[in-house]
Amino acid sequence: MSPAEFLTIAGLLTTLVVAGIGAYSVLAAARKQADAALQAAREQAHASQKLAILQVEAALAASGRQQWIATLRVELAELAGELFVAQSVADRSWSIDLEQAQALGVRLLRLMARINLLLNDNDADHRELMSALSTFVGKLHDREKLENSAINTVLRLGQKVVRLEEERLARITERTFPAAVPDGGPPQSHSTSKGAR
Repeated sequence: MSPAEFLTIAGLLTTLVVAGIGAYSVLAAARKQADAALQAAREQAHASQKLAILQVEAALAASGRQQWIATLRVELAELAGELFVAQSVADRSWSIDLEQAQALGVRLLRLMARINLLLNDNDADHRELMSALSTFVGKLHDREKLENSAINTVLRLGQKVVRLEEERLARITERTFPAAVPDGGPPQSHSTSKGAR
């Protein structure tokens, strides 16, 4: 083999080695990019799945909270009606027999107990309503006259708790589902009392 042929073959081999190394480098870089893209896609899918789970959990919690608020509102409305009946009986505006009076007292105590069970004693507004209800139970037990101001206090505090809970629900919903809450802000209480707003 002549030196010229040797140089030609060496040049070709060098070119072949350099081309092979270049191809390997390109393939390695492409594989690295593909792995990185696959990892990013997996992380994105995991984050999306986690977000979807959180949104479902938040929707369930919001639905439960809305149901709790509706139940509290119904119990408070029923209590208001029974309190006004009790007040009318105490003022002798209405006359009922002993059996009816006892039934009224039992209904009032049950309503107050159900409302107390709906309330959270860690919340100051709830505690205030619980205290007012407790005062009423004492008045019923001692057969004291029910005053309008005491009844109005219970109702005002009940409306306040409902309104605050609706505002909390709106904030939770807004944080979890920003597009779900209208620009007007939290829903307004369905109460018609001027003192509640």
